[in-house]
Amino acid sequence: MAAIPGMEHQARPGGAVRWTQRRKVIGAAAVLTLAGLVAGGLLALRGGVRAPAAPARLWSPFTGVPVPALDRVLAVKIDNI
Repeated sequence: MAAIPGMEHQARPGGAVRWTQRRKVIGAAAVLTLAGLVAGGLLALRGGVRAPAAPARLWSPFTGVPVPALDRVLAVKIDNI
């Protein structure tokens, strides 16, 4: 039987070779999980992505009615009570 390059002896059926492949899969899954946790932690500490704030409605300070824009107002004091 010809030797496989890099392998000096034959592996047991379903034994050492399968364990090596399983270790590679587990290692790759652990790396991906760790990368996801680090990325999530960075987003959580940074505040994440926020939606733009809705434009605030303007209310008249004198009447309490919604207005499209605040204009200048001349306020006059009538009595000194």
